Amino acid sequence: MKINLSKKNKIIVIILFVLVLGGTGGYLLWRINQDDTVAPTDSDAGCSNTCTDRNQVTNFTISGSCPEDMSQYTVSEGVFNCCHYTRTCDTSCGDGSCNGSETLASCPKDCTKCGDKVCTSPTETLANCPGDCAVCGDKVCTSPAETLALCPGDCAVCGDGICTTPTENSTTCAADCSCKAMVWGNKPSGSYKPNSVATISPITITNPNSTSTTTTGIVIKLNDTTLTECGSLRGASCFTLTNDSTKQQIITLALFGGQPTIAEGTYTISVTLPGASDSCMESASFTIAEDAVVVPDTGLFDGVMGKIYLGTGFVFLGILTTQMSKFTYMFNTIGERNRVVLEEKKRKREEDKRNRFERKFK
Repeated sequence: MKINLSKKNKIIVIILFVLVLGGTGGYLLWRINQDDTVAPTDSDAGCSNTCTDRNQVTNFTISGSCPEDMSQYTVSEGVFNCCHYTRTCDTSCGDGSCNGSETLASCPKDCTKCGDKVCTSPTETLANCPGDCAVCGDKVCTSPAETLALCPGDCAVCGDGICTTPTENSTTCAADCSCKAMVWGNKPSGSYKPNSVATISPITITNPNSTSTTTTGIVIKLNDTTLTECGSLRGASCFTLTNDSTKQQIITLALFGGQPTIAEGTYTISVTLPGASDSCMESASFTIAEDAVVVPDTGLFDGVMGKIYLGTGFVFLGILTTQMSKFTYMFNTIGERNRVVLEEKKRKREEDKRNRFERKFK
């Protein structure tokens, strides 16, 4: 197929052809005149071949070549020799590889490793390597490196239902640390005889303010004596800590070391919770005396609800006995009204019955 070009187009094609041909030829000529070198490729940047044995095998021009185990080097223009070589690489800091003489101290950029427990700035930060850079006390709870147990100062959250001391207290976080009433089991009160140890001790106290099984700053005193955890103690007053099924703290007081009798006098047990105000302290007082009048403990009204029922019953009985005449009048009035209503209903029924009979025989 014949292509017809205008004169102008022919000139353009010829110029392009000359440029392409000239450029290609010029590049080939330039490349032929370049010395062969042992310059590294991009992947070998920073590495070079160093001659260890300059064995003058032969002098040759560019047309020659070295054996496979040898490297070519330039002697003069157009003259090359061969030599045995050792390959060495530059361990420059910043090449992304921790090698040679580089260390974390000399080249943190290459030798930093997340997880080595060293926060290497600026390569590592709290955001990209929290395990190394988390600092207890920086007011940031960095999970999982920091937890409430490991760093309460950073991880305590007001409103989580846990009073984390010393970070939180009743002033800084009332929602978590305000005192909830403790529930006493067998709370002593009144008077007891000296041989009533078994009646008074042990005492259990449910503390809804804590789920811990450690002392956590709890202070328990019997008069002026501060009690300690029982452990291997014998013959002394002490306490133990456990949890119930709902994880609430249970304090069990063992008083008087199991002695058969108690010295006469007045005793006060005080329980103070940690990190709280004076309102977070409860106490119980009782007296030991030989002539004490002991009211039998029936067990029926010892609990809180039992005492409420008993008090309500006494109130109702008092009202009933003092207001008997009014109750009698009220009952009589109600009874009279009921009698009148019943008689009216009876009269109405008889009248309706008579009217139906008369209509039937008219």
